[in-house]
Amino acid sequence: MMKLSLTARMLLAYTVVFGLLLAGFAFLVYRSSSDAELAMLDGRLQRFAADVRGRVEEEPDDPTGQQKLDPFEVKRISADELPGARCRLTDPQGRVLATDSLLERLGTQDSAFERRTGSFTAELEGRTYRVNRSFVEIDERSGYVLEVAAQMHDAEDRLTRLRFFLFGAVPVSLILAALAAYLITRSALRPIVAMSE
Repeated sequence: MMKLSLTARMLLAYTVVFGLLLAGFAFLVYRSSSDAELAMLDGRLQRFAADVRGRVEEEPDDPTGQQKLDPFEVKRISADELPGARCRLTDPQGRVLATDSLLERLGTQDSAFERRTGSFTAELEGRTYRVNRSFVEIDERSGYVLEVAAQMHDAEDRLTRLRFFLFGAVPVSLILAALAAYLITRSALRPIVAMSE
């Protein structure tokens, strides 16, 4: 079995430890960037949902007590900061009052599904969407569910660029650090090697 020299052992230990630190740092950077992208998109979805909720809650009732809600009006509401945003409104019984054709693929609400409010990610037509689901009160009746969705392609593009950068930067940094460690270790151990000869 080949015995490694002191310089090689020190270099190997340094490279492994530094490589693990770099990989951990890259993971934390990517994870925090991903969380920040989702939080930013969730904030935009919540503002869009508040706008839709405000318009829906202003709709007047007719004398029979039925909500006068024009589905086309709800679908025409657009979000300035979310191009292509979609929305859907269902009543307490799960009947769809207004929807975008894309959101029909989310399914209808049963009692367990209805309680799942907040933001989540869904695959629709082969694309990734961020969906925000919240309860809406219309004419002092609760149980209406409003869903708004937006594509995640911008966030995914930014995260893909970051991932490529990290996949390139971490190995290059590790190679440069190993080279620097080799040069420093070799020059530091030169007097000891000279004394042992």
